[in-house]
Amino acid sequence: MTLAVAPRATYVVARPRNTECRRRHGPENYVRRSNGLPQCRVCDRDRMAARYAATYKPDGVPTPMKPHRVRSTSASQARNAAMVAAVREGRTGADVAAEFGVTRERVRQIWTRATGLPLPALGQVCTSCGERFFDGRSAHAASRAHKAIVASRADERHEATLMAWWEALIVGDCWESPVQSSLGYSTAPYVRGRRNQRYGHRYVWESLVGPIPAGLELDHLCRNRACVNPAHLEPVTHAENIHRSPIHIMSRISSRRARRRHRASCRHGHPLVGDNVYVVPSTGSRMCRTCDRRRGIEYRARRATQPAAIPERTLPTLHAPQETP
Repeated sequence: MTLAVAPRATYVVARPRNTECRRRHGPENYVRRSNGLPQCRVCDRDRMAARYAATYKPDGVPTPMKPHRVRSTSASQARNAAMVAAVREGRTGADVAAEFGVTRERVRQIWTRATGLPLPALGQVCTSCGERFFDGRSAHAASRAHKAIVASRADERHEATLMAWWEALIVGDCWESPVQSSLGYSTAPYVRGRRNQRYGHRYVWESLVGPIPAGLELDHLCRNRACVNPAHLEPVTHAENIHRSPIHIMSRISSRRARRRHRASCRHGHPLVGDNVYVVPSTGSRMCRTCDRRRGIEYRARRATQPAAIPERTLPTLHAPQETP
């Protein structure tokens, strides 16, 4: 049989507060400190006497203290002067504190002691424009000054890229660029305002000659796709550009319309030259006017011999009214 033992109770006798100290001095020796707690004047006088006895000899000569490391005054002054000089150069208090291994508050104390001024609020340095800002980073990025500086630097980088592209051109009878697309065309550097990359021959034509007329494209007269020489280019329509392509290139085109444009006569033997050719404006395909007139005559004759069929009209069924019984 197991017996449960109750825990022994602990009794704490509370001593009345503010009536006596640990050494049982009466309340008449109590004074109120600045923090509101009582303090015994007798105990405080005894502590001061013990501290004096431990520090001084009976004849009043101070006892030698333990040697401790004291930093040289000249070294401290040089260190403080270096901190002040760093702040004068425009560095922030946090950067100076991290360099000298102290806190920012210590840097502020040294600066104020040397100059009598508060530590300047230098803010942070923007990595994009290089200017200091005191507000938030998002507010600084939305400012006009930041946008103007970033735009000017982007223009400078773009101009440098264009100059490097012009210097890399291999100038000869044909001007070839070392940067080419998968189809063999020269590619120009990225131009602001355009989402897609432009071909090099179009960029050189617009830079040296002028804008390309609407609806036209540049044809390489030298048959070198990588050439950007404006003397070897000519603005033509897309159909004309295909017509001027070599025959071995035309043979690989699967479009029947492109083969039809290259023919000298229609399927009925009419020559596709002069007034006998009609060019469709939307597609650029050629049509034989003789065959077109013949088809028109046949269509009108067929309409004359076959009258138009009139569809039969179905009349609605009328139901007799039912008699009511």
